[in-house]
Amino acid sequence: MAAFYQKFLRRHLDLSSLSVMRREDNDPYFCTPKGASIFGWAGVDGIHFCFVRGFGETVFAVSPMNGGRDCVHVIARDFSDFLRLLLATGDSAALEQAWQWDEAQFDAFLVENPPTDEQKAVLSQISTVFSLTPMERPWQYLRKLQAEFDLSKLKFTEDFYDPEMNGDAPEQKTDWKVYFDGSFWGHHGRERAGREMPVQKWFSWAGRDWFAPSVYVCSKGIVVDFCMRAEASALRGFMEKWGIDPESDESIDFSRDEREQMEREHPLSLGFTPSLALNGATAAASFSCRSSPASAPTQSPPWRTTALTARMAGASAARHSRSSRSARRSSSRSPSR
Repeated sequence: MAAFYQKFLRRHLDLSSLSVMRREDNDPYFCTPKGASIFGWAGVDGIHFCFVRGFGETVFAVSPMNGGRDCVHVIARDFSDFLRLLLATGDSAALEQAWQWDEAQFDAFLVENPPTDEQKAVLSQISTVFSLTPMERPWQYLRKLQAEFDLSKLKFTEDFYDPEMNGDAPEQKTDWKVYFDGSFWGHHGRERAGREMPVQKWFSWAGRDWFAPSVYVCSKGIVVDFCMRAEASALRGFMEKWGIDPESDESIDFSRDEREQMEREHPLSLGFTPSLALNGATAAASFSCRSSPASAPTQSPPWRTTALTARMAGASAARHSRSSRSARRSSSRSPSR
């Protein structure tokens, strides 16, 4: 920790009356950033104050009741500024809530909640011991600091992205990596992930609407994804015909003939073998496959898509690994977050 905070600790000043209480059990909440060092608690709603590893002596306020990304806000560049803000406001409550107020609301809160005699005594100690003065224009200081700080740099545990723990959980960013010899469940070997080249093109073929989100250039060839549109009404009709209820745990034993008929009639069932013309040469797909249904990219209309992945290799790559190529794309996911 920075030298000034260590100096503060050696003075054994008690900030409890300013709603910055020290506790022995500094157990983090679901929204406490990774690498946090908690140094104080407001005493209400789980609100706490901390430093975060990698951000020096920057002070953060964590408010579990806010939900979503509003759980965490930066409130001081360093601990010295944090004390100066307390001198200006008399209590941490104004600092923790300032992100949601304009200046008039902030000033009104200070007028309505003046420091008590006990708070004044502690504030006087802070000023005398550390030779600090109240922060001038505290609301402007906080607003500027919060506007400049990129909260997306903070990392959180999986609990933060769990809707059961955090009802307003933000979408967790993931890294999507694609390998030529891989599957949805992983890949083997030391092959590097392919380089993504966004396509983002819609087209019509075989009476269906299709979307090609990206192609991936790998060392052994090119991986192409195709997403096929299917109407939600067609899916519902298919499920009703075959008595499929997603809410039921009851299993249905279909005969072999029935399963084959279901495969033919399924709205998301359509196999094909694409080819790629590149620099005057044509490369056939080594394989293509159908994945689990997925929502269509960038839109939320009343239909679903199925993703088909094709792997196309040039002649040299084909000589080396034609027999071992997998049919599916691999995903490697890690929070951002």
